[in-house]
Amino acid sequence: MPGDQRGLDEDERGLDASPRDLPPVPLQNHPSRFGAQGAGSEEGHAELDRAQKEASTLKREHDDLVEKVKVFEVRNEELVMVANNTTSQVQQKIDLIDQLRAEMNEVQAMADGWKSKMDVMDSEKETAKAKLASVEVQLQMAKEKADKWSQPNDNLRAQLSSAVTDRDALSREYEAVESKLDTTSVDAEEMVAQYKADVEAAERDFEEIHVRCFDLLAEIEEGKNSEDKAKKLYEPESAEGAEGSEGSEGSKGFGDSDGFESAPGED
Repeated sequence: MPGDQRGLDEDERGLDASPRDLPPVPLQNHPSRFGAQGAGSEEGHAELDRAQKEASTLKREHDDLVEKVKVFEVRNEELVMVANNTTSQVQQKIDLIDQLRAEMNEVQAMADGWKSKMDVMDSEKETAKAKLASVEVQLQMAKEKADKWSQPNDNLRAQLSSAVTDRDALSREYEAVESKLDTTSVDAEEMVAQYKADVEAAERDFEEIHVRCFDLLAEIEEGKNSEDKAKKLYEPESAEGAEGSEGSEGSKGFGDSDGFESAPGED
């Protein structure tokens, strides 16, 4: 492009020359010269008119060429601007590609972090599943023990039913958490934390129920022991009461006979 610009400048300098600066055309060399014999003045005037017309034509051609050169200069400047803009756009695209690569690296790092978190959550899920299975076994054992007693059966079964309901709710919640783990990772930690809290609450409830069962069994055993002691204490007291009542009746009859015998003496 610099060579083209230099060529255009040289052409422009050549075309900017005025017709007056052009070397004069010798009339004797012009093909329409009236000849060396010296024709009339009319032919000379006609030749002069033709020369002037040719000069006017050359001037118009020169002006046209100058206008074309100006147009070429404008187009050259436009091409330079377009080339500069293209270079700037290419640089912007290169910068954008670098930025996108950096963002892609950040996204990859975030994806790796989420993958490690998902692995930890899967491990916690398996732990929670094992705890849930243990709770189910303990609930089954508590239910079997509770079925042996009839008196506290209703209350205990209600508590067990509530615990089973909580367990079913936790199971449904566990399934919901398991399905959500495949589709989302943003709220996974909070959901697992809530699930662990629910499992811990269920374990505490089960422990309370377990303790209540043992307390209830102890109370029942203590009641049976108290009942046996009461029976043992009641049987001797009943025998002594029967003998005392017989003695009192005998003494009462003896007094009555004494009274009956003393009555005639008084008369």
